[in-house]
Amino acid sequence: MTKIKYIAVTLFFLSLCNSLFAAVSADSVGVENQNGKMIILHKLDPKDNYYSIARRYNVKPKDVIDYNNNAKMQIGAIIKVPTDRPFDTSFTPVKTVSPANQPAAKPAKTATEAIANPSAENNNQTEYTQYKVSAGETLYAISKRFQVKVDDI
Repeated sequence: MTKIKYIAVTLFFLSLCNSLFAAVSADSVGVENQNGKMIILHKLDPKDNYYSIARRYNVKPKDVIDYNNNAKMQIGAIIKVPTDRPFDTSFTPVKTVSPANQPAAKPAKTATEAIANPSAENNNQTEYTQYKVSAGETLYAISKRFQVKVDDI
């Protein structure tokens, strides 16, 4: 009887872990403002379709299809996902780093990006932190690391 309980508990935890790791996060290339509404820019991955993208961003597939004029979907192309959410204009500008200041060793594998410091909003001064992005990192992970909004990056 204890073997059955042990197997049942093990299977339960394995299925729980599987469901946690299978969750896909909504990740986008960026956002645009169009008439005060937020438009999400999404880079197409293999096996993406209008329905899966609409589910990822919680919008209707018909809205995504109509907004992109039913364009052919190609891997790596960027499509626009319309939302009803208002565009947040209260973001801190991001300082861009000139290509001359970046190391030339491996420019294809790493990128340099400036991240606004959240304490700068209180001082009305803008402080930036330079961070080298590793392969596979997302904007969400970087924003959590530095405790800033994704829009502030």
